[in-house]
Amino acid sequence: MLTPTDEESDHQLLSHNSHVAESQDQKEDKHGDSGSTNAELNLQNQHHESINHRNNVDNPNLSEIHCDTHTGKQPFKCDTCGKDFQNKSSLKRHLRIHTGEKPYSCKTCGKVFRNNSHLVIHMRIHTGEKQYSCKTCGKRFTQNSALNYHIRVHTGEKMFACKTCGKYFLYNSHLTRHMKIHTGEKPYSCKTCEKKFRYNSHLTRHIRIHTGEKPYSCKMCEKKFHRNSHLKGHMRTHAGGEAASLQHTGSRD
Repeated sequence: MLTPTDEESDHQLLSHNSHVAESQDQKEDKHGDSGSTNAELNLQNQHHESINHRNNVDNPNLSEIHCDTHTGKQPFKCDTCGKDFQNKSSLKRHLRIHTGEKPYSCKTCGKVFRNNSHLVIHMRIHTGEKQYSCKTCGKRFTQNSALNYHIRVHTGEKMFACKTCGKYFLYNSHLTRHMKIHTGEKPYSCKTCEKKFRYNSHLTRHIRIHTGEKPYSCKMCEKKFHRNSHLKGHMRTHAGGEAASLQHTGSRD
């Protein structure tokens, strides 16, 4: 907003420019087109300088931001971690990481998100929308990142390498899982017997010993097992029995 002082300055500037313009017009007949051109340039320069002066008074950070455009330095900094940002909106989004603020919520399930873009991606779970498809097998995905991961199955690309043994993996999560072999880390422990495990899936499987849960059942004899591998081993007894029975029947024929 312009103050009365700013308005007076504008009035004085316009009045001054008018006198300059009149003076230049009088000289035009003597000096021709070159004099007119110089007068126009002088007017533009004076007006530009006046605007820059007013803007610097109204926004003292403007000159700093202008300089940052040339130096490449980003003017907005996070006071918590020191990370720099090019604009205020980017800094505002970043600050939610520190504050934990999640202003965007799913109207279907109530899950909340830091950024609206994350909510948009999440909504595809409810709508069933899968706009990214694999050109090789036709499988569809809700996120482009998921498609990029999937494509590695076809290309065989293994971009994540173990620095200890050199083994390559399709996904970073697989590498992270593998690294526990070298570090000996066992972060998952049983609350009943305190036995520790390298992977959460191993802990889940172990807990069934205490609970007695047997989620894998044989469809032929309904016998149940703690592990799927035990069920598969059991199924071979039925397959072997059927083969022997068929062989015995064939010999009788």
